[in-house]
Amino acid sequence: MGPPDIAHYVLWLILLTVIVGLPALLHRSRTRAWHRNQGGACGRCGRPLQQDTIAYVEGFRVCGACAQRLRWRATVGIGFIALFVAAAAIGSFFAIAADSRNGTPDPWWVYIIGPGLAVMLGALLLVVVRAGRAANRRAAAHDATIAARYEEGGDYQP
Repeated sequence: MGPPDIAHYVLWLILLTVIVGLPALLHRSRTRAWHRNQGGACGRCGRPLQQDTIAYVEGFRVCGACAQRLRWRATVGIGFIALFVAAAAIGSFFAIAADSRNGTPDPWWVYIIGPGLAVMLGALLLVVVRAGRAANRRAAAHDATIAARYEEGGDYQP
């Protein structure tokens, strides 16, 4: 067995970052946004919220400036992912065509992997966007019921 290659260490570092680091970072940012919202502040920047500028992003209340910035970032990110999905699907179809023209076909299941990954990434993108919109609707409905409860003189429930 030869000495380990540095590429293996880099690959494992990337995998550990994606599998462990990103979910931990997401959990931390969501917890921080929830605590800020409980204090009546913007979930993103922490500034106090005024009733006329409240917007919802990923189910959290944010100020108007943060909502505009986050929507712009989401639009750019979704566009980049959609471009990547399209490039992966088209590139895999060109690779399949080139292999068949050259007469060097790989095993049949290899031809499913390229387009399949592109389709799965596109489907995951749609699921995430729909989940975010549903979380925003639930948060808005929850805030509306809390406001209605106070206007009707209902019981106080923190």
